[in-house]
Amino acid sequence: MIARHAPGGEDPRRALTSAELQAASDRARPRVARKGGSDALGLGAGLLGACLLGAFTLVSLSQGRAQASGAAAAAQASFTRRMK
Repeated sequence: MIARHAPGGEDPRRALTSAELQAASDRARPRVARKGGSDALGLGAGLLGACLLGAFTLVSLSQGRAQASGAAAAAQASFTRRMK
């Protein structure tokens, strides 16, 4: 079991210098929690991917609607010709 306090009842961290305390703090954090480089590249790539996916969806839905309305117009014209 790790002792939380020094035998005198004091916190052992108070005896450390600020540099030693900073080094201990850096080693205590997991590697993924340490400040690394910027996340701007990942954010930009994700944003670009989302925009491309949205544009693809918009274009494909628009083309499908244009083809469907053309087919509906042809069916309506055919029906109208038969009724005359």
